[in-house]
Amino acid sequence: MKKLFQFLTLAAAMVVSLPVMGRAQDISRTPQPSDPDRNSSATEATIVVLSGCLGQGSGAHEYSLHQADTVTSWELKSDGVNLAGHMNQMVVITAVKSDNPYTPLKVIALRMESSSCNSW
Repeated sequence: MKKLFQFLTLAAAMVVSLPVMGRAQDISRTPQPSDPDRNSSATEATIVVLSGCLGQGSGAHEYSLHQADTVTSWELKSDGVNLAGHMNQMVVITAVKSDNPYTPLKVIALRMESSSCNSW
C-alpha cells in the first residue's frame, strides 16, 4: 500500500509539472498581447537564440554578434546584461527581436561558450 501511495504521488507530480516544463522549452515564440484591444499595426517581437562572436558595434555602448556559419552580423543592446565583459568571446544570447529590421536585438540573457573567438 505504501508503494502504491508513493507511485500515485509521483504520477500526480509529473502530471502537474509537464505543462510547466513544456512552457520553459518554448524559446522561439511570439509574446502574446496582454491587451485584446491592442492596435494591430503595432510591431510584434520574437524571442531568438543566437550564437557567435561578440564584438564592438558602431557606437560606444553598441555591440554586434558575428555568426561565422552564415556570415551574418546582428546589432545588440541590453539594459541588464553585461555585454562589455564578454567582448571577443563566443557567446550564446537570448534576445528580443522586433519586426523593425533597423532595431537592434535586445539581449535578455547571455552564456559564454568560449573565452575567445579564435575557434572560427
